[in-house]
Amino acid sequence: MFYSFYINLDAVFNDSVVMSIPNRMVTMLASTEYQPVVESNFNLKLNAIMVLAGTIPGADCKTLGYRLGTMVRFIFGVRYES
Repeated sequence: MFYSFYINLDAVFNDSVVMSIPNRMVTMLASTEYQPVVESNFNLKLNAIMVLAGTIPGADCKTLGYRLGTMVRFIFGVRYES
């Protein structure tokens, strides 16, 4: 039972799609050429981000993680390929 947590964690760290998100975030924050892209993404999704931020008070751990993850995806333009 104790090892099952680490097996799932290993699957997350070995998933190239999931691990591309932090790499993309660091790249976009470090480079000034991506600043207009981040600003544009923020302005395009401003209403959705505000609704998610407004519903954070009273959220449990799972829904808080969902809201923060979704806001990060909106701001940095992360899309999952189908």
